[in-house]
Amino acid sequence: MLKKSLSSLLVTGLLLGLYNSSIPVQAFTSDPAPFSVVEQMFEYENAKKLDNFAELWVKDREEDYKIFVNDEENRKNNRGLFGIKKARIVDWKELSPEVASNYSLGAENYLSTYKDAKFYYIAVDYEVDKEDKYFLNGVNYSIVTMVLEDGTWQIAQIQKAPVDSMVSDNVGFGTDDEKEIAKINKESMKTGKFKNREGKTLIDTSASEEDLKKERSSRNSVDQVKQLVGEQATIAAVNDHVRPSYIKVRMTDPYNISKAGCSSSCDKDIPFYDYVTNVLPNEWDETIDKAETLKAGAMAVKMYGWWAHYYDVGYGISADVYDDTRDQTFLYLSAAGVTNDAINAVGSLGMQTDTGKLFLSTHVRGQYAAGNQYSGTAWHLGSRYWGDRGYSYNYILQYYYNNSSKVGGSGHSIQYFTY
Repeated sequence: MLKKSLSSLLVTGLLLGLYNSSIPVQAFTSDPAPFSVVEQMFEYENAKKLDNFAELWVKDREEDYKIFVNDEENRKNNRGLFGIKKARIVDWKELSPEVASNYSLGAENYLSTYKDAKFYYIAVDYEVDKEDKYFLNGVNYSIVTMVLEDGTWQIAQIQKAPVDSMVSDNVGFGTDDEKEIAKINKESMKTGKFKNREGKTLIDTSASEEDLKKERSSRNSVDQVKQLVGEQATIAAVNDHVRPSYIKVRMTDPYNISKAGCSSSCDKDIPFYDYVTNVLPNEWDETIDKAETLKAGAMAVKMYGWWAHYYDVGYGISADVYDDTRDQTFLYLSAAGVTNDAINAVGSLGMQTDTGKLFLSTHVRGQYAAGNQYSGTAWHLGSRYWGDRGYSYNYILQYYYNNSSKVGGSGHSIQYFTY
């Protein structure tokens, strides 16, 4: 099994980085030049020159897009890119790496892997064949990641933007439409129902009670809350989030492709609990890590997937996450008893900011040592270090996420909620 994180390539950068930061220090200078590639992408998209569209992406994404656009079933069913009739850029702005890391999946990975990376927040007016959780008619908001690959600016990722968080953090465009979408996003996370601007439910992805039973141990949520309160953790009075019933995973690993019954890269709806159980053993080490370390890992993995279900990275291919280190490493049939026990032990708990928002629970391999405190990025090996010294999963999670920009900065902390 691959013992990697969503950004295992970050290790070298982290070892050389500052004690309290998971983001390589770069001087931020706004640069509009790379954005011309994004403008070209939309020209190709509108002209249905989708092979040319694919060539504007980094090599691994280019290959995946070419597989997608040359799949006759995708074309016939107007899936993803084929369902877009028109797309027009309305507005855009560049985000600093520090700001982007709070909202963009894998930002730290791109910053450490490539010589240079740029992040753009864009508003695009779409006309689509059929609205779904990935595209609405009207203005949609995304974060574009551009990287310098072999001396050329290429698109690495386009992710649905967490508009609700960006609006409340005052880093958006400040438009009325953006505020409307923020309300729609917030309502989706509260109910599990994705709606359009007219209030029509497009899909309900909320987990059923039967789904939730699979991840709950004999310890009920009351017992868990009592333990956390004893450790001076904060518990939300009201649950404003509904756990997803599934997550759509883009299968690119040959083993996963085979197990999914596909001949090439494809996307599959994976029950959310099964996703977490088949990710945790590939991110943390079930043969070495102690129970509290694995519980911390279970929370980080679960909440990353939960967040990504709402703010997907599979632009135009209708997927939430990839199965590899671009997100979290998912491997069919890799679930293990000890990691399942850890997942079940925190099976009624979610994690949010103390203002009630879900946040991006980034995690990387890191070092077996103290360090990276309050960075907003948990270390796998660091969590083992604390677990080996008898610290609880609550201590570990607070150590990495409290006071970080992910939860609102100094003085802010994680908060638990039950579901």
